[in-house]
Amino acid sequence: MFGVNAGYDSRPMATGPADTGNNVSNSSTVFYQQVAAGLEAVSNTWNFNAYALVPVGNTEYKLNSFYDGGSLQTYGLDVGYAIKPNLRASLGYYYQNGDDGAADGSGLLTRLSYELTNGLTLGVNYSYDQAFQSRVSGDIKYRFGRNGNGSRNKQLPPAIPIIQALSESPTKRDVRVHDSCSCSQNTCKSPCYCMDCDNCSSST
Repeated sequence: MFGVNAGYDSRPMATGPADTGNNVSNSSTVFYQQVAAGLEAVSNTWNFNAYALVPVGNTEYKLNSFYDGGSLQTYGLDVGYAIKPNLRASLGYYYQNGDDGAADGSGLLTRLSYELTNGLTLGVNYSYDQAFQSRVSGDIKYRFGRNGNGSRNKQLPPAIPIIQALSESPTKRDVRVHDSCSCSQNTCKSPCYCMDCDNCSSST
């Protein structure tokens, strides 16, 4: 099966009086926007997903007295494989750029998911790039209508990947934002990353 998707996404962002242990002031609520497109190819064994996330409108904001934030252009490809009918793995590559160059670079991501019972799937995700470093997350998904119409004794076979793909929402649609320090170019090197903010003075 082949598929095409496209859409518009938005993300409001606000910070409080403290951010990553630093006291901040002049916090503002900002609004990021993007257009997204994707191409999919799905079989019962393999699946391929190519996607593009392109920010539109204002892409750079001053979040508070300490941080600036910029939305990221992201282009990627994921390849998935069904190890067993109820066990799937995927590996992906992506390239991102934005936030005045502070987040430019490539990254890798992987996912492993297991359908524990009818409609209940457990997943774990890992990704790495130089801007965000290593990130690990887990998720639990439940698909209504896969529980044998409420019968505890009725066991259904794992969902056929092609049929499941038809009923799922497009993935990789998060509006991705990276923040870096708001620094004076006279007192520190540019770009100034968040880990170096203690050695930088905030710009006005």
